[in-house]
Amino acid sequence: MATNRLTSLIFLVLFLLSFIAVIVTAENGPVEDVYWKGRETEAKKVAQQSVDPHPEQVTEELNADVGKLVLEQQKQN
Repeated sequence: MATNRLTSLIFLVLFLLSFIAVIVTAENGPVEDVYWKGRETEAKKVAQQSVDPHPEQVTEELNADVGKLVLEQQKQN
């Protein structure tokens, strides 16, 4: 019983030390920050360009296309 408890304690300590080591080494440097800021700016531009000003029309087109596909499937069966 004491051996199981000691083994569990050792694994817990090793896990915590490993976790701390990962956190400490995972810090981003200034080069990575510049890279990811650039990616963020690019992603925001793409997101803004892909927004449709008429979402109702997009929904209606999707519903019409799905309706056509359902009718085609019913005709085939």
